[in-house]
Amino acid sequence: MDFLSGDDDPTNDLSVFGDHGTSVAGIVCSVGWNDIGGIGVAPEAGLAGMNFLFAQDDTSLAQTHGLFESSVTVSDPVVALNRSYGITAAIFFPWNEFEAELVANVGTLRDGLGAINVKASGNAFDGFRRFLPYPDLDLPSHAAEGDTYNAHMGTMVVGAVTAAGDRASYSTPGSSLFLSAPAGEYGLFFPAIITTDQSGCERGLLINTATGFRSLAYASRPSRCASSGNAPPPAKGS
Repeated sequence: MDFLSGDDDPTNDLSVFGDHGTSVAGIVCSVGWNDIGGIGVAPEAGLAGMNFLFAQDDTSLAQTHGLFESSVTVSDPVVALNRSYGITAAIFFPWNEFEAELVANVGTLRDGLGAINVKASGNAFDGFRRFLPYPDLDLPSHAAEGDTYNAHMGTMVVGAVTAAGDRASYSTPGSSLFLSAPAGEYGLFFPAIITTDQSGCERGLLINTATGFRSLAYASRPSRCASSGNAPPPAKGS
């Protein structure tokens, strides 16, 4: 669902350096065993996208939870909802009754069977450490439960670990975490995750270095397009 244009295609046509939703979609359900590389957590699952990050207001937030006029209805077979967003401010926010109502409504989906409401703990471990009294200590700058959405019992809060099983450098810890799962680092010095990107050699996180455009995270990596001169086939499941 496209909250900007009001249609059914949330594809971000303006991004040159890749799109967050496309990458997350690949982690969730990229098709495996197809000689392209990578495999999603649920490679045989279907996928519906919503560009909430580009239209962050109460109406679009409610629609992602199946309220109001939405592409998610109570009768749709939506098993899980992935929420890869959050608050990184180093404060605790007051209880939000509106968010509590949204989370509770997830339990009415699938004709009352409910859906799994998965939420990222956050990327705020290092975000505000320079403002702390002891910035050199290995202490988090923010706790996951400081986000009231994370503190709700209907939210499955997930943290990130590296390929070695350690906490990822960015992952926000806290008492609201349900579990932590492999997510990797940035891919320059430690392993990252293989996932989907925007199609073509002129766009995406890993693009043709001959164009002069480079993503910061992948600046030192030559692209497949630059080495072969041909665009890679579009990854399935994106």
